[in-house]
Amino acid sequence: MPKRFLLIRPPVEEVVPTIPEVTLPDSKNESIFKWVVLQNLVDASIPYGLLKIGAWLKDQGHQVKMLDFGPHSADPTRERLHLMEYRTPGLDGKSLKKYPVYLIGNSFEECKAHLSKQEEPDEIYITTSMTFHAKSVAIMIRLCKETFPRSKVTVGGILASLCPEYVKEAGADEVHIGIVPDAEPYPSDISIMDYVPDYHMFKSTRGCPYSCSYCSVHIIEGRNMSFRDWKLTFNEIKHAYDTYGITNFRAWESNLLVNASNHFEKVLDAIIENGMKVTLEAPEGIAPQLLTPSIARKMKLAGFTHVEVPLESASEEVNIKRYNRIVTTGVFEKSIQTLLDAGFLNRELFIFCLTGLPDQSLDLLIAGMWKCWQLKVRPFFTFYTPIPRTREYENYKNRIAHKTLGELHPYLWPFAGPTFSVEDMEDFLRVHFSMHPLARFDSLPLDSEVRKRLLNLLLEDFEVREYSYQIKLNHLLTIEDADELTLEHGPTGNDGSRNLIIHPLMRDFERYQEDYAPIEQMTAEKSANVAMVRSAEELEQTGIEFTDRLPRTGRYLTITDHWGLLIRTRKECRDYLKRMMELLDTEGTAIVRVWDRIALQTHSSFFPWHANDRNSDIPAVISAAEWKAMLHETGVETKQTTSDPPYLDIEIKHCNN
Repeated sequence: MPKRFLLIRPPVEEVVPTIPEVTLPDSKNESIFKWVVLQNLVDASIPYGLLKIGAWLKDQGHQVKMLDFGPHSADPTRERLHLMEYRTPGLDGKSLKKYPVYLIGNSFEECKAHLSKQEEPDEIYITTSMTFHAKSVAIMIRLCKETFPRSKVTVGGILASLCPEYVKEAGADEVHIGIVPDAEPYPSDISIMDYVPDYHMFKSTRGCPYSCSYCSVHIIEGRNMSFRDWKLTFNEIKHAYDTYGITNFRAWESNLLVNASNHFEKVLDAIIENGMKVTLEAPEGIAPQLLTPSIARKMKLAGFTHVEVPLESASEEVNIKRYNRIVTTGVFEKSIQTLLDAGFLNRELFIFCLTGLPDQSLDLLIAGMWKCWQLKVRPFFTFYTPIPRTREYENYKNRIAHKTLGELHPYLWPFAGPTFSVEDMEDFLRVHFSMHPLARFDSLPLDSEVRKRLLNLLLEDFEVREYSYQIKLNHLLTIEDADELTLEHGPTGNDGSRNLIIHPLMRDFERYQEDYAPIEQMTAEKSANVAMVRSAEELEQTGIEFTDRLPRTGRYLTITDHWGLLIRTRKECRDYLKRMMELLDTEGTAIVRVWDRIALQTHSSFFPWHANDRNSDIPAVISAAEWKAMLHETGVETKQTTSDPPYLDIEIKHCNN
């Protein structure tokens, strides 16, 4: 006999750390708000399993109604947030900080009003997601029981499968553990929703052959893998594309590349062959050891806009012995190169770094971040939540026995205390997704321990330092005002001609220009400015002399150090300036423009290590007398010095002796 089923997804409760860059619910700093905090938390917003169950129930002749009280969009700036309560971060609960907890989607008052308008169902199915969403699930169970006391309430999903006792105590009549086998063959039925989502999820595998210590997939879905017919998966994607106009698709898969030649690659092939204009994502990441050049190329051609790859720890020993992973550092690095060779840009690669586990050292956490920057890719900090029944949880559950499931939210840093602090985790959040160390360095507090250790690494690692300033230079030349880098460098001739800027980092400019700022974003004026910038290496390679470019009639040549000298040690600066002087004819006079001390305040993001340490081996901001002494060591005579804050212009010529 047909029944009336009511399917419910509860609102999502999420913690938002209240650091200065994050103000909610009306945030204007979208780069932090959208991509650092809530974007990670609302990504899994489509109740995929519940939609499959709905399709199965409809096929059995039942009446199905869906109430989705959770977030309706992948864009968190379009979601309404409802303050639920405040929670204390850290292990011991003694922190003076209190983080707000927001309901994303409907408030409970709105949920109750919607429920009261429904016909009494025979059965209610409530789905659950993360275990730290436990409180909102319990409240939803109570609301359903109060509104429909005669209806049977069944609760399934991740929380129900891992914590059935909690769900039962919350009032559920039945707890379903694991998947619903009868619903597995069915596609997710978007038609039972009262809105069209802005993306669609698909899943073509179940199970996991691995047993990572922090993960629960193998517990919920089993160790044996099963694969959905690739044609069914593609047809589901094509249906959503043709019928609802959805163009963004996310493979919510833990093992997307296992047996990929028989399912995932075939789906990609079909998308390419049908000429579908879609964007694809795999939010749970791909297995580095299973990535091949063929798969990487097909991912790029089919529409993947970025790729997540798990590193988890910079320590291979930790990865293998503690996390029970099988991927070596060499295999991981090879996978990055494979993606780059397939046409992905560095900025499109996000690297999972597991952050906030018990007893993790701050140095090891920072090493993972630095490893990403050495490879010129983005660190993606997956802040840890202890998941019941996993090995990590069982090993350390005594430490968190005083906490509720909701207090284990990853943005409460539940193990912060002995080896890393709440403040350390906030600092990691500040530099989340950063393409290079200096991208958001000025957001770190001056007394930050993370800042201090990053500074030490920045001073030690010339390649990362050079890379970071290269991107800054590119940003200024293509996005910000480039005039101060061109028109104002040294006197301008009566004919209005401009001086040539000599810059050591320009040799890779075209590649960075493509990677970080497409040429169409540049105005014609800025394009002309960029054309005036050349590297010393280019001049040497082409044999162009300064005198060939710049007539000496009443003119000076300006050699600028703006970034070149920033990243060099004293010896490197001397060698660089000496090479510049070798290109200058013996009778010529030039102006070396360097940074004045005032730049410490006016351009603080460029001189992070100088704010408290004037003894750095990088002499970017030193006194005029020190600059003159260094220039003299290169074999030049220093003449007039002019202060033009934040610069010093030092007139130089070859020594007569």
